[in-house]
Amino acid sequence: MDGWESRRRREAGHDWCIMKLGLAGVIRGFEVNTAFFTGNQVPRVMIQAACLDKDIDVLPEWNHKPRKGTKASPEEHAAIAKIKSEEWETVLPMRVLQPGWADCCKHYFAVDSNKRWTHLRINYLPDGGIARIRCHGEVLVDWAALNVKAQNQPIDLLSAANGGLGLMASNSHYGTPQLLLGPGRGVNMGDGWETARNPNRPPMFKTDANGMMELPGFDWCCLQLGSPGIPEMIEIDTIHFKGNYPESFMAEGCYSPQATRTTYFSLSIPHLTTLSVSLH
Repeated sequence: MDGWESRRRREAGHDWCIMKLGLAGVIRGFEVNTAFFTGNQVPRVMIQAACLDKDIDVLPEWNHKPRKGTKASPEEHAAIAKIKSEEWETVLPMRVLQPGWADCCKHYFAVDSNKRWTHLRINYLPDGGIARIRCHGEVLVDWAALNVKAQNQPIDLLSAANGGLGLMASNSHYGTPQLLLGPGRGVNMGDGWETARNPNRPPMFKTDANGMMELPGFDWCCLQLGSPGIPEMIEIDTIHFKGNYPESFMAEGCYSPQATRTTYFSLSIPHLTTLSVSLH
């Protein structure tokens, strides 16, 4: 039972849980997977959401930890009642779920909301089990609060945690540009963006007058900043790429807040929204 299954209810109401999103943002849809819950799946699900940036200190009072065969105590219910989760906005109205057989266990539900959320209330209607719930969307940072917290220190505008996006690339043979934006350092070569080698490379390389390799073209990717900003430093980390890192690197920027994933406009002003990275 690799999921969360509640006991069969013997009292009024339904089961529910509170989840904190890993990153606050706009929700675009949910994937609800009932895999292996073939006769005890949740028959219906409903999801509510809230933005608790200012009330986050209430949640530590909820001390309930997973203990099989138990349920929340009256004291724990009283603690969580302070955030009034039953009154949160409904982002996914009641939806019917199918049993966890391979051909019908995955359920996809679109969400039409442009608000920023930090927490979810998952409502089982009335009880049962679900293997996985995925919440898809876009990171949306409270930049005013982040700037105060950073205390005038540089902020990583490209970090996925701050809303950075890997939009497109000339070559994604060994990974995608989105992997460049993950937190911390890469754990292996799969945790980054590596392109396939150019099949048109010459049988013997030459160098130019500056000692740089003469290469037949280069690969590139476009990255969208989490917020417009003024670049002060770009950090390039080639960890684990010991013999297959690019020889050189160049970055270009443009300010195009209305651009789509496939259109960018180069403007010569210092506030950037899109970064183009070229690997040679």
